[in-house]
Order: sequence, then structure tokens, then C-alpha cells
Amino acid sequence: MGTKYTRVSADRWTGVYYYESTKKMHEGKLDQCYVVSFKVNGRKIWEKVGWKSKGITPKIADEYRYRRIQEIFLGAPVLTAKDRRVDAEKRNRSIGELATLYFEGRGKDLKGYRTDLNRYQKHIAPMFQKRRVPDLKLLDMQDLKNRMGDCADATKWNALELLRRIINYGVKCGYCPSLGFTISATSP
Repeated sequence: MGTKYTRVSADRWTGVYYYESTKKMHEGKLDQCYVVSFKVNGRKIWEKVGWKSKGITPKIADEYRYRRIQEIFLGAPVLTAKDRRVDAEKRNRSIGELATLYFEGRGKDLKGYRTDLNRYQKHIAPMFQKRRVPDLKLLDMQDLKNRMGDCADATKWNALELLRRIINYGVKCGYCPSLGFTISATSP
């Protein structure tokens, strides 16, 4: 992996490397991405710091490397990019995954379990099953109400309320971040 990287300086910024983009331009030249390396238990670790066009400099990359080495020395786990991605996905699950966890977690003792499950499958799942909480907007709540067409206002509110409960359950259990707005009966 280290062969495609070029060391920034032979005498400054130990462990700071860069590679040039094949397409991105910055200030009339190919953009550079800074990468740092360090060893942990005899294993060389490479971590991407960022692009020059985003304000990253060799000095910033060196400071990042120094902080990471300190964290590891103090016992912080060394996570690969894949581990971080998997961890982020666990904390940002889709509405479909949240609903499954909600209905399994609350179980059959949930008052109106069958009604809520049917309501979810009929109204919420077709629109939100693959969506994630940070991607939801207040306008999506209006779209849900509009898609429910001729249903009574109480039915529309019950669907919004169920979506709110599913999201709140996910937030409480650490499966997703909180919603950036409040779902209410007067939501647009």
C-alpha cells in the first residue's frame, strides 16, 4: 500500500505522505491527499487525513498523526476504515431496520401490536424502509400524509406517531441519531 504514497519531506513530518488525484484539481495543479502512517504492535497502519483543497496541510496531518499515536498509547482501539464504517452503520440504521428492532424489542405486549405492524407495512415501509433518520425532512412527513390520500386525519396522525415512536426507540437504544425536527399533529 505504501508504494503509491510519496513522503512529504525527508527531514520534517515523519510518517506524513501524500498522493495526487487523477482528476481533482486545486490551484491549477492536481489535488493532493495527505495520509499518515504509524506502527501498532509491529503492524503498519495507514490513515487518510484529507485533501489539500479542503485545507489539510502537512502540518495538520502531522498533528493528526501525533494525536492518533497518543490515543493508541493511552488505550484507544485501533479501528480500520472498514471497522469505522461498520460502527457508523450500527449507529445510523435504516427505518426498516429500526422498525424490525422496535417490533422485536417491544414484543407482542405492545398495545395494538398487530395494528401498528399493519400500519407500518402499509403506509410507512413503502416510503421510508430504506431511508435513514438524518436524511428525513419535515417535508417527508407531509408526503406521507399526502400518500395516505383519503384516509382519516386520525389514521394519518397514527402513522406519523408510529414513525415517531420507531425513531425514538432507535435513538434511546443508540441505533440512530435523533431527528432534527419534531413530528406533531400539526406537521405540514
